[in-house]
Amino acid sequence: MFKSILFPKTTCHFSNIQFEIVSKIKQAEKSLKISVTWFTNHTIFNTILDLIEKKKIDVKLVVLNDGINNGQNGVNFKKFIQLGGTLIFSDEKSMVHNKFCIIDEKILINGSYNYTYYAETRNWENITISNSKRLVKSYVKEFNKIVENHKPVKNIDSEKSFLINYLRPDFLITDSYLYAQNLKVKDQSKSLRVLDQIIVYMYENASVKKITYNYIKEERSNIFREVIKDPNLIPFEIGIDFANGYTTLIPAYTAPPFEYNTKGLTFNPNQVAGKIKLYKIEPYVKTEIKTIDFQFKETPLKGTPKIDIYLYLNKNRSLKIKLQEINGSNLYDDEIKI
Repeated sequence: MFKSILFPKTTCHFSNIQFEIVSKIKQAEKSLKISVTWFTNHTIFNTILDLIEKKKIDVKLVVLNDGINNGQNGVNFKKFIQLGGTLIFSDEKSMVHNKFCIIDEKILINGSYNYTYYAETRNWENITISNSKRLVKSYVKEFNKIVENHKPVKNIDSEKSFLINYLRPDFLITDSYLYAQNLKVKDQSKSLRVLDQIIVYMYENASVKKITYNYIKEERSNIFREVIKDPNLIPFEIGIDFANGYTTLIPAYTAPPFEYNTKGLTFNPNQVAGKIKLYKIEPYVKTEIKTIDFQFKETPLKGTPKIDIYLYLNKNRSLKIKLQEINGSNLYDDEIKI
Protein backbone atom coordinates (compact mmCIF):
# COMPACT_ATOMS: atom_id res chain seq x y z
CA MET A 1 0.00 0.00 0.00
CA PHE A 2 2.75 2.44 0.99
CA LYS A 3 4.81 1.63 -2.14
CA SER A 4 1.88 2.10 -4.54
CA ILE A 5 1.34 5.60 -3.18
CA LEU A 6 4.99 6.61 -3.60
CA PHE A 7 5.60 4.84 -6.89
CA PRO A 8 2.90 5.01 -9.57
CA LYS A 9 2.23 1.74 -11.35
CA THR A 10 2.78 1.53 -15.12
CA THR A 11 2.38 -1.65 -17.19
CA CYS A 12 3.05 -2.33 -20.90
CA HIS A 13 0.98 -4.60 -23.13
CA PHE A 14 1.78 -5.91 -26.61
CA SER A 15 -0.95 -8.52 -27.08
CA ASN A 16 -4.57 -9.11 -26.03
CA ILE A 17 -4.95 -5.35 -26.00
CA GLN A 18 -8.72 -5.40 -26.54
CA PHE A 19 -9.07 -7.51 -23.39
CA GLU A 20 -6.89 -5.11 -21.38
CA ILE A 21 -8.85 -2.05 -22.53
CA VAL A 22 -12.26 -3.62 -21.88
CA SER A 23 -11.13 -4.85 -18.45
CA LYS A 24 -9.98 -1.39 -17.43
CA ILE A 25 -12.88 0.65 -18.75
CA LYS A 26 -15.34 -1.68 -17.01
CA GLN A 27 -13.86 -0.37 -13.76
CA ALA A 28 -14.97 3.20 -14.51
CA GLU A 29 -17.14 4.79 -11.83
CA LYS A 30 -17.49 8.39 -13.05
CA SER A 31 -16.03 9.21 -16.45
CA LEU A 32 -14.24 8.11 -19.61
CA LYS A 33 -12.34 10.50 -21.86
CA ILE A 34 -11.35 8.77 -25.12
CA SER A 35 -9.47 10.10 -28.13
CA VAL A 36 -8.73 7.70 -31.00
CA THR A 37 -8.52 8.25 -34.74
CA TRP A 38 -10.51 5.19 -35.77
CA PHE A 39 -13.09 3.28 -33.74
CA THR A 40 -14.68 0.21 -35.37
CA ASN A 41 -14.36 -2.36 -32.57
CA HIS A 42 -17.91 -3.18 -31.47
CA THR A 43 -16.77 -5.15 -28.41
CA ILE A 44 -15.10 -2.09 -26.89
CA PHE A 45 -17.86 0.24 -28.07
CA ASN A 46 -20.70 -1.89 -26.66
CA THR A 47 -18.88 -2.03 -23.32
CA ILE A 48 -18.92 1.76 -23.30
CA LEU A 49 -22.64 1.83 -24.15
CA ASP A 50 -23.34 -0.50 -21.22
CA LEU A 51 -21.40 1.80 -18.88
CA ILE A 52 -23.42 4.82 -19.97
CA GLU A 53 -26.74 3.01 -19.76
CA LYS A 54 -26.24 1.05 -16.54
CA LYS A 55 -23.77 3.11 -14.50
CA LYS A 56 -24.50 6.59 -15.96
CA ILE A 57 -20.80 7.10 -16.73
CA ASP A 58 -19.96 10.46 -18.33
CA VAL A 59 -18.26 9.57 -21.63
CA LYS A 60 -16.62 11.97 -24.05
CA LEU A 61 -15.30 10.47 -27.30
CA VAL A 62 -13.17 12.08 -30.02
CA VAL A 63 -12.79 10.31 -33.39
CA LEU A 64 -12.15 11.21 -37.03
CA ASN A 65 -15.20 11.93 -39.19
CA ASP A 66 -14.67 9.73 -42.24
CA GLY A 67 -16.34 6.83 -43.99
CA ILE A 68 -14.59 4.28 -41.80
CA ASN A 69 -15.97 5.68 -38.53
CA ASN A 70 -19.12 7.36 -39.77
CA GLY A 71 -20.30 5.32 -42.72
CA GLN A 72 -23.04 2.71 -43.01
CA ASN A 73 -20.94 0.10 -41.24
CA GLY A 74 -19.61 2.03 -38.27
CA VAL A 75 -20.41 1.60 -34.61
CA ASN A 76 -23.70 2.98 -33.34
CA PHE A 77 -22.80 6.62 -32.63
CA LYS A 78 -26.49 7.50 -32.83
CA LYS A 79 -27.28 5.34 -29.81
CA PHE A 80 -24.17 6.67 -28.05
CA ILE A 81 -25.52 10.24 -28.36
CA GLN A 82 -29.08 9.22 -27.43
CA LEU A 83 -27.81 7.59 -24.22
CA GLY A 84 -26.03 10.80 -23.25
CA GLY A 85 -22.49 10.32 -24.58
CA THR A 86 -20.62 13.33 -25.96
CA LEU A 87 -19.29 12.70 -29.48
CA ILE A 88 -16.72 14.97 -31.11
CA PHE A 89 -15.51 14.67 -34.70
CA SER A 90 -12.14 15.84 -35.94
CA ASP A 91 -11.57 16.16 -39.69
CA GLU A 92 -8.86 15.32 -42.22
CA LYS A 93 -7.54 18.90 -42.30
CA SER A 94 -6.91 18.99 -38.57
CA MET A 95 -6.90 15.33 -37.58
CA VAL A 96 -6.78 14.40 -33.90
CA HIS A 97 -4.35 11.49 -34.13
CA ASN A 98 -4.18 10.49 -30.46
CA LYS A 99 -4.91 7.02 -29.11
CA PHE A 100 -5.61 7.38 -25.40
CA CYS A 101 -8.28 6.80 -22.78
CA ILE A 102 -8.57 8.38 -19.32
CA ILE A 103 -10.63 6.53 -16.71
CA ASP A 104 -12.10 8.55 -13.82
CA GLU A 105 -9.17 10.98 -14.28
CA LYS A 106 -7.08 8.39 -12.40
CA ILE A 107 -5.92 5.85 -14.98
CA LEU A 108 -4.37 6.48 -18.40
CA ILE A 109 -4.31 4.03 -21.32
CA ASN A 110 -2.07 5.29 -24.11
CA GLY A 111 -0.23 3.79 -27.08
CA SER A 112 -0.32 3.03 -30.79
CA TYR A 113 -3.61 1.13 -30.71
CA ASN A 114 -6.69 2.43 -32.58
CA TYR A 115 -9.90 0.77 -31.43
CA THR A 116 -10.23 -1.37 -34.59
CA TYR A 117 -10.26 -5.05 -35.55
CA TYR A 118 -7.27 -4.35 -37.79
CA ALA A 119 -5.23 -3.15 -34.83
CA GLU A 120 -6.32 -6.12 -32.73
CA THR A 121 -5.60 -8.87 -35.26
CA ARG A 122 -2.90 -7.69 -37.70
CA ASN A 123 -0.75 -4.85 -36.45
CA TRP A 124 2.14 -4.88 -34.00
CA GLU A 125 0.63 -2.60 -31.35
CA ASN A 126 1.26 -1.48 -27.78
CA ILE A 127 -0.42 0.29 -24.90
CA THR A 128 0.79 1.44 -21.52
CA ILE A 129 -1.54 1.65 -18.53
CA SER A 130 -0.56 4.05 -15.77
CA ASN A 131 -2.00 5.61 -12.63
CA SER A 132 0.68 8.33 -12.51
CA LYS A 133 -1.08 11.49 -11.31
CA ARG A 134 1.32 13.68 -13.27
CA LEU A 135 0.76 11.79 -16.54
CA VAL A 136 -3.01 11.63 -16.08
CA LYS A 137 -3.19 15.35 -15.31
CA SER A 138 -1.26 16.19 -18.50
CA TYR A 139 -3.53 14.06 -20.66
CA VAL A 140 -6.69 15.47 -19.05
CA LYS A 141 -5.41 18.96 -19.88
CA GLU A 142 -4.76 17.97 -23.50
CA PHE A 143 -8.14 16.26 -23.84
CA ASN A 144 -9.94 19.33 -22.50
CA LYS A 145 -8.08 21.46 -25.04
CA ILE A 146 -9.30 19.20 -27.86
CA VAL A 147 -12.89 19.42 -26.61
CA GLU A 148 -12.72 23.21 -26.34
CA ASN A 149 -11.66 23.44 -30.00
CA HIS A 150 -14.41 21.21 -31.42
CA LYS A 151 -18.20 21.24 -31.32
CA PRO A 152 -20.10 18.19 -30.02
CA VAL A 153 -22.16 16.30 -32.60
CA LYS A 154 -25.89 16.68 -31.97
CA ASN A 155 -27.35 14.83 -34.98
CA ILE A 156 -25.21 11.99 -36.30
CA ASP A 157 -27.32 11.66 -39.48
CA SER A 158 -26.55 15.22 -40.54
CA GLU A 159 -22.82 14.48 -40.07
CA LYS A 160 -22.86 11.29 -42.18
CA SER A 161 -19.57 10.97 -44.04
CA PHE A 162 -19.18 9.74 -47.60
CA LEU A 163 -15.39 10.00 -47.40
CA ILE A 164 -12.93 7.20 -46.87
CA ASN A 165 -9.22 7.50 -46.24
CA TYR A 166 -8.16 5.75 -49.43
CA LEU A 167 -4.51 5.98 -48.43
CA ARG A 168 -5.33 2.96 -46.25
CA PRO A 169 -7.40 0.63 -48.52
CA ASP A 170 -5.87 -2.48 -46.98
CA PHE A 171 -6.97 -1.31 -43.54
CA LEU A 172 -10.49 -0.68 -44.81
CA ILE A 173 -10.89 -4.07 -46.46
CA THR A 174 -9.28 -6.11 -43.70
CA ASP A 175 -11.07 -4.38 -40.85
CA SER A 176 -14.41 -4.74 -42.63
CA TYR A 177 -13.79 -8.37 -43.52
CA LEU A 178 -12.72 -9.31 -40.00
CA TYR A 179 -15.86 -7.75 -38.57
CA ALA A 180 -18.01 -9.39 -41.25
CA GLN A 181 -16.53 -12.80 -40.42
CA ASN A 182 -17.34 -12.20 -36.78
CA LEU A 183 -20.96 -11.34 -37.58
CA LYS A 184 -21.75 -13.69 -40.44
CA VAL A 185 -23.46 -16.36 -38.35
CA LYS A 186 -24.96 -14.02 -35.75
CA ASP A 187 -26.25 -11.21 -37.95
CA GLN A 188 -26.20 -11.64 -41.71
CA SER A 189 -27.57 -8.19 -42.52
CA LYS A 190 -24.79 -6.46 -40.58
CA SER A 191 -22.28 -8.77 -42.24
CA LEU A 192 -23.45 -7.64 -45.66
CA ARG A 193 -23.29 -3.97 -44.73
CA VAL A 194 -19.66 -4.44 -43.77
CA LEU A 195 -18.84 -6.30 -46.97
CA ASP A 196 -20.22 -3.30 -48.85
CA GLN A 197 -17.07 -1.44 -47.92
CA ILE A 198 -15.01 -3.91 -49.94
CA ILE A 199 -17.14 -3.10 -52.97
CA VAL A 200 -16.71 0.61 -52.31
CA TYR A 201 -12.95 0.18 -52.37
CA MET A 202 -13.19 -1.63 -55.72
CA TYR A 203 -15.34 1.17 -57.09
CA GLU A 204 -12.96 3.90 -55.95
CA ASN A 205 -10.04 2.08 -57.57
CA ALA A 206 -11.89 1.23 -60.78
CA SER A 207 -9.69 3.49 -62.93
CA VAL A 208 -6.58 1.65 -61.75
CA LYS A 209 -8.00 -1.84 -62.02
CA LYS A 210 -10.08 -1.16 -65.16
CA ILE A 211 -13.20 -2.19 -63.26
CA THR A 212 -16.51 -0.78 -64.52
CA TYR A 213 -19.33 0.46 -62.32
CA ASN A 214 -21.56 -2.32 -63.65
CA TYR A 215 -18.98 -4.86 -62.50
CA ILE A 216 -19.07 -3.30 -59.03
CA LYS A 217 -22.86 -3.55 -58.90
CA GLU A 218 -22.78 -7.16 -60.10
CA GLU A 219 -20.20 -8.16 -57.49
CA ARG A 220 -22.24 -6.48 -54.78
CA SER A 221 -25.31 -8.42 -55.91
CA ASN A 222 -23.32 -11.66 -55.81
CA ILE A 223 -22.27 -10.98 -52.22
CA PHE A 224 -25.86 -10.04 -51.39
CA ARG A 225 -27.13 -13.39 -52.69
CA GLU A 226 -24.34 -15.33 -50.99
CA VAL A 227 -24.63 -13.81 -47.53
CA ILE A 228 -28.35 -13.09 -47.29
CA LYS A 229 -30.90 -15.52 -48.64
CA ASP A 230 -33.88 -13.19 -48.15
CA PRO A 231 -34.52 -11.43 -51.51
CA ASN A 232 -36.89 -8.92 -49.89
CA LEU A 233 -34.23 -6.95 -47.99
CA ILE A 234 -33.42 -3.59 -49.55
CA PRO A 235 -29.65 -2.91 -49.85
CA PHE A 236 -29.96 0.86 -49.41
CA GLU A 237 -31.30 3.39 -46.92
CA ILE A 238 -33.90 6.09 -47.47
CA GLY A 239 -33.44 9.45 -45.79
CA ILE A 240 -34.80 12.96 -45.77
CA ASP A 241 -33.31 16.43 -45.88
CA PHE A 242 -35.52 18.86 -44.00
CA ALA A 243 -34.81 22.13 -42.25
CA ASN A 244 -32.88 20.48 -39.43
CA GLY A 245 -30.61 18.45 -41.74
CA TYR A 246 -30.43 14.86 -42.96
CA THR A 247 -32.18 12.03 -41.09
CA THR A 248 -32.30 8.31 -41.89
CA LEU A 249 -35.93 7.20 -42.19
CA ILE A 250 -35.64 3.63 -43.47
CA PRO A 251 -32.34 1.89 -42.58
CA ALA A 252 -30.45 -0.18 -45.15
CA TYR A 253 -31.22 -3.93 -45.20
CA THR A 254 -34.75 -3.48 -43.92
CA ALA A 255 -37.33 -6.08 -44.91
CA PRO A 256 -40.47 -4.44 -46.32
CA PRO A 257 -43.21 -3.70 -45.56
CA PHE A 258 -41.87 -0.89 -43.41
CA GLU A 259 -43.53 2.32 -42.28
CA TYR A 260 -42.14 5.46 -40.71
CA ASN A 261 -43.86 8.50 -39.27
CA THR A 262 -42.22 11.72 -38.10
CA LYS A 263 -43.01 15.42 -37.73
CA GLY A 264 -41.48 18.36 -39.57
CA LEU A 265 -40.83 21.51 -37.54
CA THR A 266 -40.89 25.11 -38.71
CA PHE A 267 -37.42 26.63 -38.95
CA ASN A 268 -38.41 30.31 -39.26
CA PRO A 269 -40.96 32.53 -37.47
CA ASN A 270 -44.09 33.22 -39.54
CA GLN A 271 -43.16 30.44 -41.98
CA VAL A 272 -45.71 29.59 -44.69
CA ALA A 273 -43.82 27.16 -46.95
CA GLY A 274 -41.29 24.37 -46.83
CA LYS A 275 -39.36 21.80 -48.83
CA ILE A 276 -38.14 18.26 -48.25
CA LYS A 277 -35.78 16.10 -50.28
CA LEU A 278 -35.85 12.31 -50.16
CA TYR A 279 -32.65 10.38 -50.84
CA LYS A 280 -31.71 6.81 -51.60
CA ILE A 281 -28.27 6.07 -50.14
CA GLU A 282 -26.18 3.12 -51.27
CA PRO A 283 -22.60 2.71 -50.08
CA TYR A 284 -21.18 6.22 -50.44
CA VAL A 285 -23.57 7.06 -53.30
CA LYS A 286 -26.33 9.54 -52.49
CA THR A 287 -29.16 9.83 -55.05
CA GLU A 288 -32.07 12.26 -54.80
CA ILE A 289 -35.35 10.47 -55.48
CA LYS A 290 -37.91 13.23 -54.80
CA THR A 291 -38.15 16.93 -53.97
CA ILE A 292 -41.46 18.15 -52.54
CA ASP A 293 -42.37 21.82 -52.12
CA PHE A 294 -45.44 22.67 -50.04
CA GLN A 295 -47.28 25.56 -48.41
CA PHE A 296 -49.18 25.75 -45.14
CA LYS A 297 -50.85 28.21 -42.79
CA GLU A 298 -48.58 30.80 -41.24
CA THR A 299 -46.97 29.74 -37.96
CA PRO A 300 -45.61 32.49 -35.67
CA LEU A 301 -43.07 30.43 -33.73
CA LYS A 302 -39.90 28.71 -34.89
CA GLY A 303 -39.67 25.01 -34.01
CA THR A 304 -43.43 24.36 -34.10
CA PRO A 305 -44.45 20.82 -35.19
CA LYS A 306 -46.24 21.57 -38.46
CA ILE A 307 -46.10 18.62 -40.89
CA ASP A 308 -46.85 14.93 -40.45
CA ILE A 309 -44.48 12.96 -42.70
CA TYR A 310 -45.51 9.38 -43.42
CA LEU A 311 -43.60 6.81 -45.50
CA TYR A 312 -44.64 3.26 -46.32
CA LEU A 313 -42.34 0.91 -48.24
CA ASN A 314 -44.19 -1.98 -49.93
CA LYS A 315 -42.75 -5.40 -50.70
CA ASN A 316 -42.59 -4.44 -54.38
CA ARG A 317 -40.32 -1.49 -53.39
CA SER A 318 -42.96 1.13 -54.04
CA LEU A 319 -42.66 3.99 -51.58
CA LYS A 320 -45.83 5.75 -50.48
CA ILE A 321 -45.20 9.34 -49.36
CA LYS A 322 -47.81 11.38 -47.53
CA LEU A 323 -47.42 14.88 -46.10
CA GLN A 324 -50.21 16.43 -44.09
CA GLU A 325 -50.41 19.71 -42.24
CA ILE A 326 -51.10 18.98 -38.58
CA ASN A 327 -54.80 19.72 -38.01
CA GLY A 328 -54.93 20.82 -41.64
CA SER A 329 -55.11 19.66 -45.23
CA ASN A 330 -53.20 17.11 -47.28
CA LEU A 331 -50.04 18.61 -48.80
CA TYR A 332 -48.77 15.61 -50.79
CA ASP A 333 -49.92 12.03 -51.36
CA ASP A 334 -48.25 9.81 -53.96
CA GLU A 335 -46.44 6.53 -54.53
CA ILE A 336 -43.11 6.15 -56.36
CA LYS A 337 -41.08 3.15 -57.46
CA ILE A 338 -37.55 3.01 -56.05
